[in-house]
Amino acid sequence: MRFIADECFYRDLCHKNAYGEDLEKPMALSLKMEILLGVAAERRKIFLESQWWSGAAQPARDMTHTIPEEDMKLMWNAWRWDVDLWMSPKNLKKYRDLQWSKWSNAQKMGKQLFNAYLHYLAGNKFLLRKLIQLPIIAQCNATSSDSAEQPASIMAWLEEFRVHKESDEYKAAVAQSQRKAEEHKRLSKQICEAQWMVGCGKALSARAQNGEWDQLEKWQQDLVEQYDGLKLERKLKALLHQAELRPERYSGFGVTKQPTVSASSAVQPAASSSSAGQPAASSSSAIKSEQ
Repeated sequence: MRFIADECFYRDLCHKNAYGEDLEKPMALSLKMEILLGVAAERRKIFLESQWWSGAAQPARDMTHTIPEEDMKLMWNAWRWDVDLWMSPKNLKKYRDLQWSKWSNAQKMGKQLFNAYLHYLAGNKFLLRKLIQLPIIAQCNATSSDSAEQPASIMAWLEEFRVHKESDEYKAAVAQSQRKAEEHKRLSKQICEAQWMVGCGKALSARAQNGEWDQLEKWQQDLVEQYDGLKLERKLKALLHQAELRPERYSGFGVTKQPTVSASSAVQPAASSSSAGQPAASSSSAIKSEQ
């Protein structure tokens, strides 16, 4: 349980449901684990039954069967395509609309949302994979007559996890997750700067229309022209759209993602005349790049 608390449901994951939506109060670790084990057991059952119906000589015994790696790929794909079982109603509607209008975008959206779902469900995809692949849940629920089989899958899982953390694949995934976190942080900063520039441009444009054009400094006049030409608004919308196309996804152990601002929560405040007179320190570089 210590491993799960530290390496899986770390930071704010107990504050979110499987869709990544914020909860009013954190979910108990025991309840989070109960949901995870229930989903993993159900997916394992569905896959083992599907293999039997597809031509296996006899049904695989849940207590002892280990799903081969090649079959695990089939399991992930089948689960991802079963969108009605895991996708939120809001996203499901968007996904269905995209299926009719732009199939490639629907595929990309489905893959991204599925990765996000797995992250909020388990925190650690390696844990989820082993709960489905190995007979861990069945052996832990075994009766006393089956008790001799209980330690086998758990010991196998712990050994595979040790090897997994030493692999180049794992180290590369951690490095990649850190890069994505930095990209997320940069995007959030760009959105904040773009929002400030829109608000500032709006206030300066109002001053210019009131006959104060000649009183504005050169950078302020440039900002007014960019605002009136809708260049600032287009840039902000492009950044917000980019943020909405990047749902939360699994980012390795102990990596906290920087949140981006969604289009629905983005407010374009009109800066006051006094605040529009001097560029914010964090936005000065952005203003220079626009000139």
